[in-house]
Amino acid sequence: MSNLTALQVNEEEQYVWVGPGHNWGQVFSYLAQYNLTCAGGRLSPVGVPGLLLAGGVNFQGNQHGWAADNVIEYEIVLADGTVKYATACSDPDLFWALKGGSSNYGIVTKFKLNTFVSTQVLAGVYSVTDIPAFLAATANFSQYNTDPLAHLVPQVIQSGNTTLGAAILYYDSPDTAKPDCFAPFFDIPSISSSVDFKTTAEFAEETGQLVVDGINNMFIAGTHVGKTYEDILRGVNIVNDMFLERVPALQAIVPEEDLQLVCVDWQPLGELWQKGSRESNPGGNALGFDPETKGTYMAWAEVVEWRGSQYDEAVHAWVKETTWAITNATQEAGLWDPFTYMGDATYFQDIYDGYGAENKQRLLDVSRQYDPERVFQKLLPGGYKIGN
Repeated sequence: MSNLTALQVNEEEQYVWVGPGHNWGQVFSYLAQYNLTCAGGRLSPVGVPGLLLAGGVNFQGNQHGWAADNVIEYEIVLADGTVKYATACSDPDLFWALKGGSSNYGIVTKFKLNTFVSTQVLAGVYSVTDIPAFLAATANFSQYNTDPLAHLVPQVIQSGNTTLGAAILYYDSPDTAKPDCFAPFFDIPSISSSVDFKTTAEFAEETGQLVVDGINNMFIAGTHVGKTYEDILRGVNIVNDMFLERVPALQAIVPEEDLQLVCVDWQPLGELWQKGSRESNPGGNALGFDPETKGTYMAWAEVVEWRGSQYDEAVHAWVKETTWAITNATQEAGLWDPFTYMGDATYFQDIYDGYGAENKQRLLDVSRQYDPERVFQKLLPGGYKIGN
């Protein structure tokens, strides 16, 4: 797919056609020359198609919902070779299924995306050592934030014997230096901060430094939910404590010099996100996202990066055991939710059960309609298959 590199803003600068051969750094850099951006990946090396077909957590989610909600047309090659231009009007079922249904329906050769005016934003990484205060600030933002311009990814990083809290902060304004919604973080003394005004493209390049070429890595996803500050904080503490409790066992497997990154992070997804999703995409998506009923989704992700293939089997076993431990603990606390964000999930995790039985069945029905011979189930390796 690397040669499918369409990248073209329309005359009115309302949308951009993007080929699947790009990463998000290339897309953001192209749009920056027009003072535009779009809902896309938050690290520059992340590829375009995987994020959009998985749903797509993004910097503008509290304004515009999932990145997939901002795809307004797909150029897609079906199993029989037919090329379709799927929109909400022309192919509503296919259009819906592509928003979270992965590569089960065809090969998308172009995405038509909404664009948004953007010059500079306030963004950066704010790092602290006071973990209890950091997690309390995380719960505070997750429960009480009403500002759609804000986006937050708090992460707890373990490096040797040192534990750090690092908040990826993004505020979609060229002139607001201290947003009220981030005050609980700024009130914690920092050991380093890169928070400043920059373009989205520049910030994606900054966060993209986390991606190390040639490294072995695993991302593992899960979700806990909460309707109150107390429940959100309890869930965050459970995930954090269970993860950190098991890190020494990982450090016993992989020498410190071969561990590149060991962390757990959260993505608060609540009613602002759902409001933006509905406004951008009234027909809905396949994700089954329901914060109005369940409360704020705290979509967490474990991240382990290491050097040396001799450790692979042991690290995979550690990851499985740690994931089940976190899942069981949040279930026992009554805070677990089956939603598993595809963009952060790994091979042994189920995705579509977390979308709900009705959405899972509809995804399967649409797949059978557009791929009756099951070409993409049988012949296309990788991805999360919807089944026969």
